[in-house]
Amino acid sequence: MPRGFVRPRSKLRGIMHESNLQAVKAIYQAMERGDVPGILEMIGENVEWGYEVVHSDAPWHTTVRGRHAVPRYFGALLDNVKVLRIEPLEYSASGAQVVARVKVEYTVRRSGRRVSLNQVHWWTFDQGGRVVRLWHWEDTAAVRDAWLAEPVETSQRNPAT
Repeated sequence: MPRGFVRPRSKLRGIMHESNLQAVKAIYQAMERGDVPGILEMIGENVEWGYEVVHSDAPWHTTVRGRHAVPRYFGALLDNVKVLRIEPLEYSASGAQVVARVKVEYTVRRSGRRVSLNQVHWWTFDQGGRVVRLWHWEDTAAVRDAWLAEPVETSQRNPAT
């Protein structure tokens, strides 16, 4: 191959992962604003959205399929936790994949327990730039323990709850 020649596919792949990275950043900004309709605009009709977990009692540790079902995930999450922080710390992008390490902090409403952990979010995009899969990894044992814990006395709860 002649020196300096760039294959169009390689250039396209670079553009694709950069635009996918920007889309993920925009989704996190929408999450900060609580803009679920804005998130839905960026995901595919047949999206798969879930957690890597064998079994969990936490209602948001579920897998939903289809754009129409993603609000159910957010409902299960926000009905059961008060989100204090969702902060992407670093990203890695290649082709149709974007991986983010995210600092997440919330208080479980049922127990008053605070959870602070890192999650890994693995985003997959279609060729049109829409999310077709989001998979979460986290310390599910810590989440389960906070979910199943005895409620903290009101006087001991974090004032942010």
